[in-house]
Amino acid sequence: MLLLCCQVKMQGQGPRGTFTWLLSQEDLQERLSTDMAAATAQIQHSRVLTIHGSADADVPVSEARAFDAAMAAGLHELCILEGG
Repeated sequence: MLLLCCQVKMQGQGPRGTFTWLLSQEDLQERLSTDMAAATAQIQHSRVLTIHGSADADVPVSEARAFDAAMAAGLHELCILEGG
């Protein structure tokens, strides 16, 4: 992946108003290089809810299912929104 800039400025709207955050090239590389199996294995006490759209063009629903399978029993609930 080639990034043409050093930071991407993103804006959003939340209950407290508009917010802005910056995604740096280092942040993106860290996230892309994360070993998800190892990260998942470290979740031992927190409950996790994943809501994923079945028609997501960026992240396949198979990845949400793989995460669900890797989580410890009773700690994860996967909700797939059909067509979303």
